[in-house]
Amino acid sequence: MPVSCPFFPFPLSRDPKFGRQFLIRRADRMLFGTDYLSDGQVVEQFEFLESLDLPAEVQAKIFRQNARRILGLG
Repeated sequence: MPVSCPFFPFPLSRDPKFGRQFLIRRADRMLFGTDYLSDGQVVEQFEFLESLDLPAEVQAKIFRQNARRILGLG
């Protein structure tokens, strides 16, 4: 599922319990990125991901660690 699609997080939000388990199960294969973020900007994806109450280690992988690994940043 392309998370970059304009419809994200709809596929995961239809069934939040499934979406949460999917992200936990696939945390090593997911990452979040954006090309622009301004102060105070509302980002629906952040709000959705926060609503899932993901474990801290899953959030770290999706928001930082996977990108660092892919880009070879340690």
